[in-house]
Amino acid sequence: MTALLKSAQAAQSCSVEASIFRRKWQAGIAPDKALPAYEDIVLGGLGRLADRLMVLERQASDDFKVLRCGRGLQRLLGPDADGKSVGELPREFAGPLYVTLERALKTSQPESAHARRVSGGMVETFELLALPLWCRWGSVLLAAHVGEIGTPFNLVDTMFRSTQEGILALAAVRDREGCPIDFQIVAVNSRALRLLGAPAEDLQWSYLSERSCALVTPAMLEKLHAVLETTQNQQLELPLTIKDAEIHLSVSIAAVGDLISATLTDVTEIKRREESFRLLFDGNPVPMWLYDPDTLRIAAVNAAAVNHYGYSRERFAGMALPDLWPEDEREAHAQVAGAVGNSYYSERTWRHIKADAREIEVITYARRLEFAGRQAVLVAIVDVTERKQAEARIAYMAQHDALTGLPNRVLFHERLDAALAQLGHRAGNMAVHCLDLDHFKSVNDTLGHPIGDQLLRVVAERLKNNLREGDLVARLGGDEFAVIQMNVAHPREAGDLAAKLIAAVSADYDIQHHEVVIGASIGIALAPPDGTAADALMRNADMALYRAKTDAAPRISSRPRWTAACRRGASSSSTCARPSPAASSSCITSRWSISMRTGSAASRLSCAGVIPSAGWCCRENSSRSPRRSG
Repeated sequence: MTALLKSAQAAQSCSVEASIFRRKWQAGIAPDKALPAYEDIVLGGLGRLADRLMVLERQASDDFKVLRCGRGLQRLLGPDADGKSVGELPREFAGPLYVTLERALKTSQPESAHARRVSGGMVETFELLALPLWCRWGSVLLAAHVGEIGTPFNLVDTMFRSTQEGILALAAVRDREGCPIDFQIVAVNSRALRLLGAPAEDLQWSYLSERSCALVTPAMLEKLHAVLETTQNQQLELPLTIKDAEIHLSVSIAAVGDLISATLTDVTEIKRREESFRLLFDGNPVPMWLYDPDTLRIAAVNAAAVNHYGYSRERFAGMALPDLWPEDEREAHAQVAGAVGNSYYSERTWRHIKADAREIEVITYARRLEFAGRQAVLVAIVDVTERKQAEARIAYMAQHDALTGLPNRVLFHERLDAALAQLGHRAGNMAVHCLDLDHFKSVNDTLGHPIGDQLLRVVAERLKNNLREGDLVARLGGDEFAVIQMNVAHPREAGDLAAKLIAAVSADYDIQHHEVVIGASIGIALAPPDGTAADALMRNADMALYRAKTDAAPRISSRPRWTAACRRGASSSSTCARPSPAASSSCITSRWSISMRTGSAASRLSCAGVIPSAGWCCRENSSRSPRRSG
């Protein structure tokens, strides 16, 4: 009650002082002036109020200079405050005083603010009142009154009582030799009382040796003795049972002389979360680990990670994340691992190395958390190796022929579009060959589809083996194939490749002990002469193939540049072949031809030949010598 009365009296006294100055300031304003005169406010008639008054003026440096300081302010501002700038005054007053003076100058009105200082553990509050004044010498002066308001309060006591932590203040009890033998509880806050479940009258001034509470354990006493001997702060965790409820306390102990402060923090909820995390972490079927974001060292792994990667727990404990990364991805891995925020989801797959040196592709999920009192990153791993391999197989099958493994029509057109796009940026030509097998249906009908399928696989292999690097052969369907020939310097090169492919396809085959002979027809279109679009090239190549297959007899109709290359085949224009009476009825005949379009003119070479079985005969001027098939 006495303290409250003194506080009210102090506040009332300060309020009276502030009111006096405000009334005096208002009364001093002359009709033709915006501010009262300096002499009317500061000089004479102030009595004891002058002890807490200072006079200041504005400096060119935007600071304020103390011209005169009352004797009552020397305790607060120092005995040599006169002549100092406001910035040189004690910091607890300098800031609030400067702001108040600035406001008073701007508004031309009295302005007030509060300042506080800590002295001897007590917090004192002061009211600052700034009054702008007119001066006959030209510059505006300011009077500032500093008055103490309220009752000083104990800072330590306020913190002690308001904190959410439990605090025990203990004093060491020593024997005659100066050795600590006991500890007395000299103060306890309300939070500690709730944590320990005991009333204040039972705890305060009692000795630990007299207490039977769970707080008094050998570990706690050991830490209390250690802090006295080493003066180093000590930390421990204590599980307590209070009113049939188990709690966990984290105890921090510090000492100043023989006075010991023990701070009690309830970490029960944290412990429960850690236990739940441990259960979810260790028992999770998803591979997981924790790592230090600063060093990238692995702090913990779960059983699923041990089983999946093949490293033992002991091996994992000595590893860092780079040990799991391939050399060419380490820099990218490290940048991401060191920059993980609250959470992370990889938008790409990463490669990891297992204990057996096999590489796997994974997607990672990460989250920052606190583990064992330190920042850590939790990582969950999803192995997508099999999925990626399946996706690759599906993508391959979507673009390749299942029987021969060659690119299919879809991939062929993609590559053709890409080749035509490249053709627009460089000089030179390219050619598209459309190839169709002759008499393939006879093979299927005579020997069966398994033989036909095997034959197609061998044909595909022969076509691939006769192409240059950069060229492409595809199976478009059935017995139809197509070839993209790049970098054609002269149209003759396309004809040479066509002849080479026909010769390769027309060579004898030994398929499951059956000797098979087939032929091929090829239509060729050149880009850019025959078109610069894929559809136009394929259409012209198909037309050329159609003429090659429908020509009844070989003939040449081409530019001179093609004549020399094809003259030998043209000499067989009157060739005919007839089966001898002894000819086998199951013989397979073959016809091969080339039809080529170059520019606007069409040249077709049709070279017919008969490859008879035993007993076939051929006229002398046949372009091909008879061969035996048996």
